[in-house]
Amino acid sequence: MRFYLFFLCFNLFSQEVKEQELVKFGYPLNSQNVEYNPVISPNGKYIVFQSNRPGGQGGMDFWLSENKNFRDRLGKAQWQEPVNLNEVSSAGFEGPFTINFDEDGKPKEMFFTSQKSDSRDGYKGLNIYYSKRESAIDKWSVPVHINDLNSDFDDKMPAISPDGKTIVFVSNRPGGYGGFDLWISERVNTKEDPLLKWSRPTNMGIKINTAENEIMPSFNFDNLTLYFSSDRKDEYHKFHFYGIDYEEVIEKESLSDKLNSSHVPLRSHSFKEVYKLPKPLNSVLDDEGLSMTIDGNWIYFSSNREGGEGNFDIYRTKFPESMRKSYMFDFHGIVLDGSEEKMIGLASTIKIYNEKGLYNIITSERIGGDITNINPKNFQTKLLTNSLYKIEVSAPDFHPTEFSLDLRGSVGFKKSKYVKIVLMPLEKDGETKKENYPDTKIAKETKDSKTAKDFKDTKEAKIAEPVEPAKEVKPPREVKNFTSNLKVFLKDFETKKDISGGLVKIFTETERKGISLKKEKDFFVIDIRPKTSFEILGKAEGYVDETLIIKENEFLNQDSFEIFLKKSDSKNKVFGTNLFFEFNEFELTKEQKKSLEPLVNYFKTNLLDKFEVGGHTDNIAGKDFNLKLSEKRANAVKNYFVTLGVEAKRITTKAYWYSQPLSENDTDEGRAKNRRVSFKKIN
Repeated sequence: MRFYLFFLCFNLFSQEVKEQELVKFGYPLNSQNVEYNPVISPNGKYIVFQSNRPGGQGGMDFWLSENKNFRDRLGKAQWQEPVNLNEVSSAGFEGPFTINFDEDGKPKEMFFTSQKSDSRDGYKGLNIYYSKRESAIDKWSVPVHINDLNSDFDDKMPAISPDGKTIVFVSNRPGGYGGFDLWISERVNTKEDPLLKWSRPTNMGIKINTAENEIMPSFNFDNLTLYFSSDRKDEYHKFHFYGIDYEEVIEKESLSDKLNSSHVPLRSHSFKEVYKLPKPLNSVLDDEGLSMTIDGNWIYFSSNREGGEGNFDIYRTKFPESMRKSYMFDFHGIVLDGSEEKMIGLASTIKIYNEKGLYNIITSERIGGDITNINPKNFQTKLLTNSLYKIEVSAPDFHPTEFSLDLRGSVGFKKSKYVKIVLMPLEKDGETKKENYPDTKIAKETKDSKTAKDFKDTKEAKIAEPVEPAKEVKPPREVKNFTSNLKVFLKDFETKKDISGGLVKIFTETERKGISLKKEKDFFVIDIRPKTSFEILGKAEGYVDETLIIKENEFLNQDSFEIFLKKSDSKNKVFGTNLFFEFNEFELTKEQKKSLEPLVNYFKTNLLDKFEVGGHTDNIAGKDFNLKLSEKRANAVKNYFVTLGVEAKRITTKAYWYSQPLSENDTDEGRAKNRRVSFKKIN
């Protein structure tokens, strides 16, 4: 046999951007001149923008800066001195632009606004030009006028889609709805025909365009949302950000359409409704030119709002959660039988939970033969992003395992995860162990060799190398079948006398809501002895609730238990504090630490008091998983207290299962109240 060491939680896909204010960049990115229309590369390494700062060719030139800290996707950007793109900048006029990036995040194609001059062909008014970076010599080609897109009117401000197939631009040509409208065109040339060809531009319609002006379009990285600025509904004609989602994109399959020399578009588009983007993206002044990183962490834009360095400046803000969309996520992999040297695919049951409860149940199939290919799989399912999932994997005669899959935050579009899960067999009675194995967990993922923490379309959870054997783990003792009942006595902590009245409930893995015990004379009765660990909760008026956690081996030869209740102290309301947590979270946030200040002050002024920090969860997933999570929550609070000078010996931590919910676990609101840490004086 082999042993494979695994890690418990998958969260490499999701990166949570910490709450912070809007970032206005200073020098060298911004200056006292105009910095406009920032276009960020998908990986956040490069930014291209326009500026009339000194050192250019004249007018609003194109500038490029590199972020030396781009690998730290959530860290502070370190922008270097911008470099002028003099191959495409000129002494004449250059207006807003768009860039298509290569796989390394470097600019590959540029479409930009300019006008006819001695060195550039063109029609009347403003025109859209094209230039391509020659990677072999790292130079930009001579800009080319795009005849298919331009007219004798002003055609400007192009936006190329992430897949490079669609371009949206601004024009005041006839056929619009007002001032400047958004128009759309499809790239129709093929790989066999490298010459740039575009379909006849069409107006994007009344859902997007108005009698006012729509300018500065840009695409979401998922290719399914278009952003733009408009001065609609603004009495001062200031421009603000808006967005619209694609309803669907229909590919035309007709061969005659694809070969039509009049450049008929290959795709038709329909849209939902326009919506205004939230603060801090919009202000009372002009907000124009929006771009975002592909991981969904950051949005860059330009604005002339108050507090800037010059006229327009470049800003950055985290991606608003209200704008974040859920995508389909491919979760697949293989469950393996770890009992043999050459492991085979194991038939198992996989239960998937999210914040609302059971999400799905799937199975893995038993497969044999040669499964040494790179990514063999015996299960596959689809999940929605923007959720945190718990995964339970079980099979008869095997140790079950649990892990979490964090798909909240900036997961991205068209992503997937491949995992290998090894289940170890249960030991049969009388079986002699040949090797010793620690607990089975889930394999840690490897990071992208190119960029740490960057997403890939598929990430594999690889099996680690064997580790040194742990201490022998003895099989669980067989639980005897007792005929006698278990008695539970409810007593006063100080007097040690029985408490009249009161209530005792028992909680087990199958009875998570608890069952009230029947009282006979001066004790409560557990009629049927549980075969696994359980909790008993004691309650009485005027007393603090108390829970006993009874482990499997602790009641094999016992007939009774005593629960001692302490009288509640209404003066010490500080112990009524509850610290609430998000689903499956245990690390303390700034807000949580702030809410603990009254407790810290109390403990520092009452140096003789000892207290319990109790961790609690909702009842989603299994007992063992929740017990560990409760323990992590309690320890996180204890460790925080210790860092502030509270002696560790004064703090006892306790991990609860299901016995002390504040509310029912049947609703999202109820479960949210139960995910908490509580505090209790113990001396």
